[in-house]
Amino acid sequence: MNPRQRRGMVLIIIAVLGAIGVFAGVSSYVSNVNTQVGSKVTVLALKKSRSAFAVIRQSDLKTVEVPKRWVGARSITDPSEVVGHKLAVSVSAGATLTSDLLVAPTDQTQHQRFITIKVDSVTGGANNLRAGDSVDAYAVYSDVEGLPKQVRVLVHDVRVISVSSPQSEQGSSNSKGSGNSPANYIAVTLALTAEDSMAVTYASAFAADLRVVKLPPVSHQDPKKDDPYDATKLGGKAVPEGSK
Repeated sequence: MNPRQRRGMVLIIIAVLGAIGVFAGVSSYVSNVNTQVGSKVTVLALKKSRSAFAVIRQSDLKTVEVPKRWVGARSITDPSEVVGHKLAVSVSAGATLTSDLLVAPTDQTQHQRFITIKVDSVTGGANNLRAGDSVDAYAVYSDVEGLPKQVRVLVHDVRVISVSSPQSEQGSSNSKGSGNSPANYIAVTLALTAEDSMAVTYASAFAADLRVVKLPPVSHQDPKKDDPYDATKLGGKAVPEGSK
């Protein structure tokens, strides 16, 4: 093979390689365009801007088609998943709806109040609690003038909504007169009536200690709220208000 033939062969090889490269580039481009405009999914979006905590109605919704590659796991396609729910943040018109834009669903009734209390992580009784458990809540009064040192049943057989992991805080003086706040505590959220929520709020401010007691799955006990166990049964003595 003479030099002219060799140069011709090299040019042919270069041309073939170039053609292969062009074919691969075109195929990649076509595939990319196909994923953007070829396969689409219908999702829900808002017709108009809505503010945070606004209730979503059927008339607020519209459907839009977007490329499948742009649809995430939180995108919403079924109106039943959003109608009647509240928005967690303000959402502009045309924005597609996702589950993280909605307020978390709750089974709270109109007459319930969700109250969170802090109990000692060691003695408070919350270590073995789970959401859905039933509990009694006790208040220990030991430094309230005019009252004997006593333990009162604040609420009986109430539902636990959530239990936090143990948390720490720096001790600080409070109105209980018990020195410092617990250094380690667990936050327990309870579902209460409006009246019981007032009692628990008062105890949180003035009781020396709050404790929760887990009840068995079926509880037949019904302790009287007005029958406290006071320190006189152990030799204690009530201190009249104003005395030293």
